[in-house]
Amino acid sequence: MTGKTLYADELYYLAEYQDVSILFGIPYEAPSPASMEGLIKKEILTSTGGLSQVTVNYVELIRKYTQADRYVHIQQYIFALFDDGLCIILKQVTIKDTIQFELLVGDALLMLQIALNHPILKHAANKYFEEITAKPLENMTLRFSFTVPTLVMEIFDHAGQLEAQLAIGLENNQYYQLDEQNKLTTIMDIDPFEWFVSKVPQITTIAEERIKEAQKL
Repeated sequence: MTGKTLYADELYYLAEYQDVSILFGIPYEAPSPASMEGLIKKEILTSTGGLSQVTVNYVELIRKYTQADRYVHIQQYIFALFDDGLCIILKQVTIKDTIQFELLVGDALLMLQIALNHPILKHAANKYFEEITAKPLENMTLRFSFTVPTLVMEIFDHAGQLEAQLAIGLENNQYYQLDEQNKLTTIMDIDPFEWFVSKVPQITTIAEERIKEAQKL
């Protein structure tokens, strides 16, 4: 985990070292001298604006992020997933009314643990929740900032094309479809946790292992 939050222009400044022009989920903001100054203050660039090992680490992380096999968007998180289970996590945070981003490194299990902190997914996986999240998260701030019982999950392929989407709300233990204004409409006979793990092979494997362990108890 990086522990630093960066503005979009700062991320695109670093991305230029790999000739990367598009970062999935991050609106483009042209780098400027201010971008370099910000990276120097965050000790990602040296005091003279030169490269360091920290710079190299960030550039490599950004490069890997762009090479993901698929992207899963849930609220303020984008999970860049690889077939081998590696997961680069992009977390959007709002600091003093400005949007910044944090890059984290984990795996599909960490993705599942973070996702299950969303109230709706936690509700859907209630009987398995304790077993799946038995290992504490390293950073307890990895929580969903939304308290309204609505959930939108989107899955994109490597090229950023939408493959699947679920927009759902929860009221009185019943799931409802959401309209474009995020208002509850028709009742949905669907389990969002099962939908989630069925759409992401890496999650399916881990979830099945944890569910089997839970059933043995």
